[in-house]
Amino acid sequence: MAEAYQEVEKRINKACNSIKGQKKLNFACLARDFNVPARQEKKQADKQAEQEL
Repeated sequence: MAEAYQEVEKRINKACNSIKGQKKLNFACLARDFNVPARQEKKQADKQAEQEL
């Protein structure tokens, strides 16, 4: 059974929060560590970075 979208979003947000302040990011490693799709992780991190500017 597929996971609920909200659960994946929670993990993506946790992953994004864990990388704040880091200069060199490894999205593949983050995706593995937090069990999230790498593309979604990168997209969300880019979105959060834009909002911080």
